[in-house]
Amino acid sequence: MARTILNGLGIQVPEEEFAAISNDPLYKAVERMRVMRGKQWMNHIGYTRRKLVKPQPLGDTESEVAKMQKDIDALRRKK
Repeated sequence: MARTILNGLGIQVPEEEFAAISNDPLYKAVERMRVMRGKQWMNHIGYTRRKLVKPQPLGDTESEVAKMQKDIDALRRKK
């Protein structure tokens, strides 16, 4: 779906296998940040998945994400 949208916007997307993309350090850094932030926000808002998880404070999540974002930005500049 993303490829179709990008192509519609006139952006050419290279044909790469997921295995190659997922080995890229930039992909790994973004994925690590996405998973950590998603997990922490789910805990923060509280949710039910087989059991009730009561809301919890975010703690240092956003400061950790800011550090991860700096690493991601550095990797993007290398490309």
